[in-house]
Amino acid sequence: MVGVVPPDLGEAYINQHIALARPALLESAEYLAIAFMSPMGLSQLWDRQRGIKNSLGLDDIRTAAIPVPPLAEQRRIVARVDELMGLLDDLERTQDRRERTRVAARHSTLDALRSAASPEEVDAAWERFAERVDEMICGTEDVEPLRHLVLELALRGRLVPQDPNDEPVSTLLERVATARSANPAVHPSHTSASNPRPEPMGPHPIPASWRWVFFAQITEARLGKMLDKANNTGHLRPYLRNANVQWYRFDTEHIKELRIEDAQLDDCTVRIGDLVVCEGGEPGRSAVCDQSIEGMVIQKALHRVRPIADISSWYLAHVLRAASSDGRLAEHFTGATIKHLTGRSLASVLVPLPPAAEQYRIVARVSELMDVLDRLEARLVSERSAQTAFAAAAVHHLDA
Repeated sequence: MVGVVPPDLGEAYINQHIALARPALLESAEYLAIAFMSPMGLSQLWDRQRGIKNSLGLDDIRTAAIPVPPLAEQRRIVARVDELMGLLDDLERTQDRRERTRVAARHSTLDALRSAASPEEVDAAWERFAERVDEMICGTEDVEPLRHLVLELALRGRLVPQDPNDEPVSTLLERVATARSANPAVHPSHTSASNPRPEPMGPHPIPASWRWVFFAQITEARLGKMLDKANNTGHLRPYLRNANVQWYRFDTEHIKELRIEDAQLDDCTVRIGDLVVCEGGEPGRSAVCDQSIEGMVIQKALHRVRPIADISSWYLAHVLRAASSDGRLAEHFTGATIKHLTGRSLASVLVPLPPAAEQYRIVARVSELMDVLDRLEARLVSERSAQTAFAAAAVHHLDA
């Protein structure tokens, strides 16, 4: 760091951590500061740093070489640098004003979306956002809050309209109960949560046609196979780990294998439509089984969740993603340092349950809006890469 003592400072003192340099063959201290702060000057000072604190000695500074042009040219250099720095200061102030305006517009749009009382108001607010998206969104960090807000609106019943002709939730839950009684094989850790109990109170309002239910009331879930060397028998089969399960997708680039007996396959094999949920790592992170992983087995760090009757796996994935984003899911974690979402904890997660038909409308609308945000984020990444490449080329041109 280099600075020039202003003429109006008055009497002052320096300590041993500051070196005082008075120009001799130079027009002014300003030129000396420019020389030291240039890439060549900084490179010399960095190369001379010593010790764990990267300090400089007086001899290190005295022996640094700087270019010395004629005095008249020194004056022109200082004047030109002052002029350019003034332009940069003006640009920075302009950017600050634009940033404040952009942030205010984005907050206003998010507030309008969040306070929308109906799907029609949400659509109107979203259209206003789309018209001014370039004014409000300039970085990928601005996109994630919009994703969270889409899920928040979806799970409060404000993203798609309710249809009075939909099958009531009560009828859906009756069919769930019938399906469960026909196949009562429930993981022991879920039994307590699936017993009849009063309807729970949820953390936020939902439409009158919805119901709050526990995760275990509408799903059957179990953990995968324990990785046990002492019981490592059977045929080799590909299996999924936490690392293979990302939000809404599977990473199948690095799939490992384990040995498993045929008799164990039913308990830990995934099929299309299963929801695979991380028990550890990032607890709750989940994706819906598709053809890319159909027939694979899961290890014990993952839950295999099978919705009952017409419950949508994708809707449940959105429930977990929203609960993870707003911190509610963390209330179910166990462990002081390494966090886990046990079977019993997952069973007690609350679900705002709409009618089955509305679940699928919500999933379709969320997918549509998330695709818009994905394209927006991809464009921002591309633009930022182009800007970085342009800046690098400009610097290279200046150094040439």
